[in-house]
Amino acid sequence: MVITSRKPVETQSIVTIDTDRLAIGMYVCELDRPWLDTPFDFQGFLVRTSAEVDKLRRLCRRVRVDVSLGDAPTGLFDVELLRKAPPDASNEVFRTTSRQPTANRTPLDHELPNARRIQLGLATALEDAMEGLRAGRIHSIQNIQNVSASLIDSIERNPDALSWLTSMRSKDAGMYRHAMAVGILVLTVGRHLGLPRSTLENMALGGLLFDVGKTRVSDTVLMKPDRLTEKEYERFQRHVEHGLEMLSGGHGINDTVLSMVRTHHERHDGSGYPEGLMGDSIPALGKIVGIADTYETMLNSATAGRRLSPHDVLKYFNQRRDKLFDGALVEEFIQAIGIYPTGCLVRLNDRRVGVIYEQNRLRRLRPRVLLVLSETGERLKPFERVDLLVQEDLHIVECLEPGSCGIDPDDLFL
Repeated sequence: MVITSRKPVETQSIVTIDTDRLAIGMYVCELDRPWLDTPFDFQGFLVRTSAEVDKLRRLCRRVRVDVSLGDAPTGLFDVELLRKAPPDASNEVFRTTSRQPTANRTPLDHELPNARRIQLGLATALEDAMEGLRAGRIHSIQNIQNVSASLIDSIERNPDALSWLTSMRSKDAGMYRHAMAVGILVLTVGRHLGLPRSTLENMALGGLLFDVGKTRVSDTVLMKPDRLTEKEYERFQRHVEHGLEMLSGGHGINDTVLSMVRTHHERHDGSGYPEGLMGDSIPALGKIVGIADTYETMLNSATAGRRLSPHDVLKYFNQRRDKLFDGALVEEFIQAIGIYPTGCLVRLNDRRVGVIYEQNRLRRLRPRVLLVLSETGERLKPFERVDLLVQEDLHIVECLEPGSCGIDPDDLFL
């Protein structure tokens, strides 16, 4: 007997994949053949065994999976093409390579002190570099290059450490927190893609310095709370041009880094600036820094009087995949930072509240959570750590608005 259900509604949480990319933990909601022609009893189920994976591969070439009910697929981005292509080359079709998730080499607790020192050093280096570049001292980026090496090392050991610290919105990062956060996101994606060290070094510089041109834009434009006039917006857009002028000729600033600066505001549908590039004419690294920049900007903006959660922002990207942003890279970005990103405030099915502090690379819907409030809303002393991969009776039911429930991020770090 086949238990039927409605055909899945077309939503942004449902993606179509080849069955050779199917894995345990994915929720299959539609096949490329009638369910009645298969031995499966349910129209829609969570894949739990390798036998089910093999059976689906024998029966189907393509299936549809719902990433809101199970794990999302990986491997949409052909890393080899990215490694070999010059910075401005067409990206072609980079949607076939399959990769295994990169395991953390160092436990989070061990890496946090290192990450904290790197974060503080990077904040100082960014401030010095930005002030120096504004004054025309191109050699000011040397400190950025020095700290970048430690930044890459930390992310290769455990990317959750720096992501956790950045999500705490540390007050001592100052006005350069955005650049730091984008640089960390860009490197996290690069690490997820398995890119070589030389590419990560370029991504570090491009991700940290992509917005340096804003130091030449007046504060009346940058800080204006209201909508910019047409002329003000033109002056704002020139920060891309200013950035290229400031960085050109700098030691270690090669064409790849400049390409990231030049294209981080280009958009997949051609609606971006300064050149209105479309699709694969936008270099892949420029697309990555553009996604990271937008993500971080939205996290720090208020919509309808409320702060967006990381989960809210990822929904925004899913709704605009293959429109404003390359769909393959949106999926890789989400896989890199997690469906529930580090620092995201969540409520579990037992009504306890916690913060995501570390990802499970194999099961993105089952991260590690630092529980801070009981089911009645009382402060837990001490905080309790829960690994949702181990405690299968627990799961996330909702993401909460940042700053809600009276939770102070500084307390979480301490």
